[in-house]
Amino acid sequence: MFQLSHRNLLHLIASSTLCASSLSVASPLLTLSDNAALYFVGSASVTADSNVAYSNTNELDDVVFDIRPGFELVAGSPDTGASFVLSAAYGLRRYMDYDEFDTELPAIVAEATFKSAKSTTTASASYIETQAENRRGLRGVVLKSAITDLGFSTEYDASAKTSLLGGISYRDTNREEFGSDYTDFSVPVNVYYAATEKLDIGLGYRYRDSSVDGSVFGDRSSHFVNLGLRGELTPKLVADLKVGFQTTDVDRADSVDGLALDAKLTYSASMKSTLDVVLSKDLLVGFGGEVIDNLSVGLVGNYRFSEAFSANAMAVVGTDSYESVSRDDDYRIVQVGLMYSPVYFMSVEAAYMWMDNDSNLAGLDFTKDTLMMSVNLRY
Repeated sequence: MFQLSHRNLLHLIASSTLCASSLSVASPLLTLSDNAALYFVGSASVTADSNVAYSNTNELDDVVFDIRPGFELVAGSPDTGASFVLSAAYGLRRYMDYDEFDTELPAIVAEATFKSAKSTTTASASYIETQAENRRGLRGVVLKSAITDLGFSTEYDASAKTSLLGGISYRDTNREEFGSDYTDFSVPVNVYYAATEKLDIGLGYRYRDSSVDGSVFGDRSSHFVNLGLRGELTPKLVADLKVGFQTTDVDRADSVDGLALDAKLTYSASMKSTLDVVLSKDLLVGFGGEVIDNLSVGLVGNYRFSEAFSANAMAVVGTDSYESVSRDDDYRIVQVGLMYSPVYFMSVEAAYMWMDNDSNLAGLDFTKDTLMMSVNLRY
C-alpha cells in the first residue's frame, strides 16, 4: 500500500511487501503455450484514513474502498534467454463520506528482459494513474497524478572482472487537478571491477534533466560523479551504494553543489528474516518546481513465521530543505504489516501507517494515521 524504493525512500516499502513471493507460484488462468500464460490478478481493500487531504487544520477522516481487477501475461523462460511481463488493471476508488474524491485508477506495466552469455538488457514502459502520497504537495488537496515511465538498461561483461552498466529513463508526471507537468530524464553510466569474487567496486556518472511546466524556479540539469560498491561485504551483509559529488544548474537561480548518496545495505539474519538500511541524499523537485535538498534514512524489516504467515515493519526519518524558499520540513513515517496466505493464489494483508510532518512554515504541519486491510488474488 505504501511504497518505498532504493531511489526514493518513500518507495522502500515495496521491498518489504511479502505477498509477491507467496503468489508467484499460482497456477495460471490460461496456459497459452509452454512458455506463455495468462493470470487473473486482483485486489480489494478498505482503508481508514484520519487525514485524506494532508491538512493541519481541517482534517478530513474517511473510509476508502478500492477494487482493482486486472490480468498479467507472462512469456519466455530462462532457457530462451528472454522474458516478458505485461500487467494491466483498472482500479475503482470510492470514499464513504467525501465522494468528490472518488476516482478511477487505470494502470498498465510492461517489462522485457533479454539475457546472453555476456549481457542482461531490460526495457520497460508503464502508465499509472494514482492518488499518490502528497506530503510535499498542497494541503487540503487529494492529488491525482498520471505517471508515464520509459526505461532501458543494460549490463555488459567486458571481461572476466569488468562490467559496464548504462541506461536511459524518462518520467512524465501530470497532476490533473492543476494541469501541470513534471518531467525527469536521466542517463546513468557505471563501470565495475571485481575486487573479489563477490564484491565489485566502480566509478559512475549520471546526467539528469528535470523541469516543471510554469515553474518560477526554472528547469535544472545535474551531474553526479560517484564511487560505487556492490555485492557481499560479509556472507550475511550485501551492499549496493553510490556516493559522490553532484552539481545542479538551475535556470534563474544559483547552482547547488554538494554530496549525493544512494545506498542500500541488506542484512540476512536468518532464512526467515532480513533487514534493509537505506540512505539517500539527493536534490528533488518540489510540487511547484522548488529545489529540495533531501536527506533520508529508512529501515525495513521482514520476518517470515511460516510459509503462510509473515510480517514487515518500516521506519523512515528525513529532512527536506527548500533551496529557493525559507522552508524546512522534518518528517517521520512508521508502518507495520502482517500477511497471511491461506492458499497459494490468495493473500490477506493488514497494515498500519503513521506519518508526521513538522515544517517551519505555518500551515504545513500535519499528522496522518491509516489502517488498511486487503485481499489479493493471482490465479
